[in-house]
Amino acid sequence: MVQKITFSLQTITPLFLAGADQTQAELRPSAFRGGMRYWYRALVGGIVGTDTEELKLVTAQEAALFGATDAGSVLRIRIPEPSLSRQRYQRKSTDYKNINGEDYLLWSMFPRNSAARACFPSQTTFPIIISAHDNKDDLFKRGLAAFWLLTHLGGIGSRSRRCAGSLQVQVAPDDALPIELSFAVSPTLEALRQQLSEGIKIARTLCGCTQPPALNRASFDVLSASTCQIWLLSDNGKPWQSPEAAMNTIGKHLHDYYRNSINNQQRKIFGLPVQNLDSHTRLPSPLHLSLKKLEGEKYVCVAVLFKTDITIGQNRDLADYEPIKDWIKTCFSGKSACEVGL
Repeated sequence: MVQKITFSLQTITPLFLAGADQTQAELRPSAFRGGMRYWYRALVGGIVGTDTEELKLVTAQEAALFGATDAGSVLRIRIPEPSLSRQRYQRKSTDYKNINGEDYLLWSMFPRNSAARACFPSQTTFPIIISAHDNKDDLFKRGLAAFWLLTHLGGIGSRSRRCAGSLQVQVAPDDALPIELSFAVSPTLEALRQQLSEGIKIARTLCGCTQPPALNRASFDVLSASTCQIWLLSDNGKPWQSPEAAMNTIGKHLHDYYRNSINNQQRKIFGLPVQNLDSHTRLPSPLHLSLKKLEGEKYVCVAVLFKTDITIGQNRDLADYEPIKDWIKTCFSGKSACEVGL
């Protein structure tokens, strides 16, 4: 018998996901598998460590759940795609000097010399089925934990580190869940903060860890108190009334800080390429921004900062991440940013 759970997902922000044909929007199970694998690696790495020998243990645990070149995956992910509406992303700004905050976050989705990317618009609802073989109960639970991390701390598709592809589990069959992780929409910002903190602890427990070690360093993104920080961003302690309002504020703050408060060398930590500097080097941002829904159609931003010391040959130390932390401190002062315990 196969263990199987069907979730209903709803997009909070535009979801830019495509296959070989980048002009068409397509729901791809492989993208969800990749996202779950990324967050599962971050979870296990924060428990095991990231040194050479520890990495072997992380790789083995990752392969046991998601497969490797010589073994298939325990998990199966299916999206029985219904007839969904798709649209070309329409930017809201005509003047780059006075760019809308949402457009700034999604700037590469409307390139100058080609058509804007197609997307699944916000409030698109679709099912996703996660299943595993009956004799793989522990691994199935870990797979559900990876799905929880993906939907609560990150997003899917292009520009997912800049709020695009934010997802909300709209319907979760709580009576059928074999884990204690909550997929419910939180009523308040404080309730969400507690849900995230407790959820990460439960996910660790499912991997056999009750007390995570204190890591001194990390060579890849891991969920550890010394190498990761998570904040909930809001409008002075109050949630935004719409995803558009949230993205406009966040994007505007990021644009103004990035353009006016730091130099080119400092900008590198936000991701590469940077105009007129390392234009041929690509390095993803260590800062993940995604929107989450509260009860009453209200929204907050989850900001996850991973601090690694080695990334694609570029050496970093903790001081390199100060511009990102300063952006949060400067633009979301007071009650606008509350930290989630790890």
